[in-house]
Amino acid sequence: MSEDMSDGTPQFQNSVDVKLDYLQRDMREIKGDIKDIKNDFINRREFTEGLNEVRNQIAPIRKALYWAAAVVGASILGALLRLVIQ
Repeated sequence: MSEDMSDGTPQFQNSVDVKLDYLQRDMREIKGDIKDIKNDFINRREFTEGLNEVRNQIAPIRKALYWAAAVVGASILGALLRLVIQ
């Protein structure tokens, strides 16, 4: 360890202080990022409520599609039975 001639403290103390400053600045930045992530994060309850709302909105469309598929299937089945009977 070489000593600084001006104040008698070890020279590596300055590099430790500089590294400590970098670490403290990085920690503040990480804490800010974590706060941003927490603010943007939606919890399970909010997600479930949103999902249920979307499901309720598309429920009539699903029912209409099921009815349309049933009608098409019944008409195809009727046409096949008509061909078989003739």
